[in-house]
Amino acid sequence: MKFFNTETEYTGHPLVASVEKFLRRAGVSSVTVALSGGADSTALLRACAAIPSLRVDAAHCNFHLRGEESDRDQAFCESLCTSLGIRLQKIDFDVAEYRASRPGTSVEMACRELRYEWFGSILDGKHDPSARIAVAHNADDNAETLFLNLLRGSGVRGLKGMAADNGRIIRPLLTIPRSAILSFLADIRQSHITDSSNLCSDYRRNFLRNDIFPMLRSRWEGFDKTMARSIETLGRESAIIDHIVEDALSKTVAGGDAVILPWSVLDSFPDPVTLIYRWGAPAGISTEIAVEIAEAAISRRRPGAAWRFAGTELRMERDGLHMGRRAESQDDGDLSSLFVCERHDMTPELFSAIKSDRSNSCVWLPRPLECYSLRHPVAGDRIEPLGMKGSSLISDIMKDARLSRTRRLSTALLCDSAGRIIWAERLKRSRHELLTPASPSAYRIFRRESDFFCNPDFFC
Repeated sequence: MKFFNTETEYTGHPLVASVEKFLRRAGVSSVTVALSGGADSTALLRACAAIPSLRVDAAHCNFHLRGEESDRDQAFCESLCTSLGIRLQKIDFDVAEYRASRPGTSVEMACRELRYEWFGSILDGKHDPSARIAVAHNADDNAETLFLNLLRGSGVRGLKGMAADNGRIIRPLLTIPRSAILSFLADIRQSHITDSSNLCSDYRRNFLRNDIFPMLRSRWEGFDKTMARSIETLGRESAIIDHIVEDALSKTVAGGDAVILPWSVLDSFPDPVTLIYRWGAPAGISTEIAVEIAEAAISRRRPGAAWRFAGTELRMERDGLHMGRRAESQDDGDLSSLFVCERHDMTPELFSAIKSDRSNSCVWLPRPLECYSLRHPVAGDRIEPLGMKGSSLISDIMKDARLSRTRRLSTALLCDSAGRIIWAERLKRSRHELLTPASPSAYRIFRRESDFFCNPDFFC
């Protein structure tokens, strides 16, 4: 079937129609395509260029990490945009210089920080709320993310895949498999660049892409469609769960210095463990502790029982579960006794896991816990977040995270000998005290009650 008469007349192609429908539903009238020259981003640019009502430009980052290949990629993007009459914004990054100013930052993380900071400045310069940066993550990428999260024990939130539109970044190809993208490029006779690093299966994602997924496709017909349908279903179910949990937690009430989760709310909730975990996780409640609390709460067999998490205490009372700040006499001094410090020998695999973590439920440091101090927040506290310039108020970070007053008071801050805040528990990691591949040891510090482990993979 022929979808085009000239190099640019292919608006009837199903992939173009899918992208156009996606952008129309999202209310997007202007996109800047993040163009690398690879198959996915090239196809996305060509599809966007075929939509008459859409304002399109492109952005290309040259990190100069692959020698001649990097320059080849840029030349390809320049040629493609010139042929389509599309403005290309280009930027050169010195990754080595950036990493030198931020010790411990990996190449992958440095590239991501530089890229998205630039994308943000492009969007800010448009002054158009409908404008988006369009990135070319596809259905295969989403399936790979699901598998990676599944293998580390994630729940529905981790299995639902990437967001199609977060208000700034949009992914119009997220439901389209890579095979359909390659077919589209063949249909319109469009060449593209192949990044040689994608052919190596040393990384987990490449191993899934190059080895595991082809094997699964050979045994399960319709594998790609089934995966896409499952991710879509998980996304809907995750939204339902979030809505139900938020609705239930909105029924908590204030009682003196505590927040009360009434028995009536807990008893009527389909899964008390989930409700207790979502309510108490910021204070350090793990899934195992949530199970223990739920079992005690359901049977009411432990009246007056209390669970303590740093500055927070959760108690069983006659009217429900009370969560509030512990008495000052219980909460004075350093909080180090409430945290665990594990020493690990540094390995390439461990460093890869550490640099990929975004959970902030634990912190990895080059020195043991006794070299630092732990305390609760006070007015005016600031942190210099990893991946950002300048500093941010801890109070603003807590506000953005929508933490209750009780949860704010119970948050632990880890500080270095100079008093700088290195880690705001479950919220932010600073750009100081970072590990490097040459570090002989890595110390993992986490709250004693929590067993939540850092994410071993992160998708840029």
